[in-house]
Amino acid sequence: MSDIIQVRRGTLAAWVAANPILAEGEQGLETNTGKFKWGDGINHWLDLAYAMDIANQETFSGTAIVDFGATPDDEAMLDVTGLGNMTTTANVFCYIDGDDTTTDNNADMHNSLGCISTCMATNRVAATGFTLMVHVLQGFATGTFKIHYTYTL
Repeated sequence: MSDIIQVRRGTLAAWVAANPILAEGEQGLETNTGKFKWGDGINHWLDLAYAMDIANQETFSGTAIVDFGATPDDEAMLDVTGLGNMTTTANVFCYIDGDDTTTDNNADMHNSLGCISTCMATNRVAATGFTLMVHVLQGFATGTFKIHYTYTL
């Protein structure tokens, strides 16, 4: 039989009202905000910093059109620019899904390319953007595909 480990928890209002001292290494979770703090055995709740301040993290998203050209190829690259808030340490996630708006391929081709390719952001340039690379792992692609990207700062 396995043991159950529970984290000390309560709403933000409850934590503020009680303002307890968490034991060293004890975790306290705000159930209505998803934020948590680690105790140090000395400071009260209000004096502890959040372990991860999600409120200070910003997420941005956009789309780019990547062109493999008319001749079948297994790789396409595009410089995504105009992202004035980009940093060299931004976390970037890129993907292809089954939409075909503003492209010359249909949804089925988008879905299949999404399954057999890798999308990655390379060469992040602060206050500019990043290079988007799509590599087809099996086969080749032609034409244009819409790539979606999100990045967090």
